[in-house]
This record gives sequence, C-alpha cells and structure tokens, in this order.
Amino acid sequence: MKIFLKPKIYVKVTLIVMVLFFGIYFTLLSGSPIKAKIVSINIDRVDELNMDKNEWMHRFGLNAKQAEDLLQHSERYRFIQYRCELNNTSKFVGIFGFAYQPTFSEEMKKRVLWTQKNPFSYDFPPKKEKEETIQVLIKLKKDDDLNQVIELAKKDRFIIHGNKSISSDNPLDGISIGSFSVEMKYEETQ
Repeated sequence: MKIFLKPKIYVKVTLIVMVLFFGIYFTLLSGSPIKAKIVSINIDRVDELNMDKNEWMHRFGLNAKQAEDLLQHSERYRFIQYRCELNNTSKFVGIFGFAYQPTFSEEMKKRVLWTQKNPFSYDFPPKKEKEETIQVLIKLKKDDDLNQVIELAKKDRFIIHGNKSISSDNPLDGISIGSFSVEMKYEETQ
C-alpha cells in the first residue's frame, strides 16, 4: 500500500511511458517513408499518339493554337519520360494520395507545355518497391539537340508529397497519420 502514498512514482512511470510512446512514434512513423530517384530519362516522339486537336487540348491542357501547331509540326514536340524507382522503406507505414511537384531549370521551363502531376497508382504499401514514369510534354527550340535536352532534364527535380497511413494489414488503412514530402532527382546508375 505504500505505492499509493508516493505519487512521484506515478509521475515517473507516466513520463517514462510517454517518452517510450513518442520515441516509438517518431522512430516508426515520422519522416518520409519513401526513397526515390530518377534512374533514366528518355525522349519520345508525340506523333505516334495519333490524336486530334481536341484530344490534345483536353488531355494535355494545350490551348487551340498550341494544339494546332503540334499537329502541323509534330517533329518539334517530344515527351520526356522520367523513369523513377520508388522504395517504401517503412515496415508499418503505407502511403496514399501522392502527387508530383516539378522543379525545372529556367531553360527547361521555356520548353515545358504539360507535366504529369499524379502517379499511375495512388497507394503504396509498406516494404514495397515500384517503378513510375513521369511524362513531360515539351516543345523543342529550333537549335535543340536531343542530347542537350536530356542533359537539361537531368537537372530537373520532382517533389513527391502525399499522406501516410497505417499498414494495409491494419484496419485503419487509408486514415492519414500525417503527410510527407521528399525530393527526387536523377542519379546515375552503374
């Protein structure tokens, strides 16, 4: 019965439990659960899509003048394909609802017409790896060399941001336990 007479013990035990709880929380759930990098950059022609003016305007947000120019001079337009490797390193945290925020160099900004903002899949379970491709529609300048454009693209960055949730094995899946953002850039592969 002496334990009830010593409230300091309760305070100490409560503080220890709180420190342990917050330590576990910040170790397991805080920060970014994703490691991401751009592993290759390819340039593809746009004329293979065989779309009409309205489709270019609707799907890629081009105005009527840009869409008409693209159809008349398709050799000046290209898609840059940024192939990315994403790795969810967390054992417990899945991610969902993520999107890309591009950061282009001033030279690339002069060429970009449209950028894919959302990934092909919106959820990413714990302990999984996957590849994504981010597409960017550009208009080449008259003196552009494709190798030069690839070198410019290697300087580009994408911020991935989204929400974190408890593992898909948990009934709380899909309920946000916070958000994250991480920068993704080009890294040479051996």
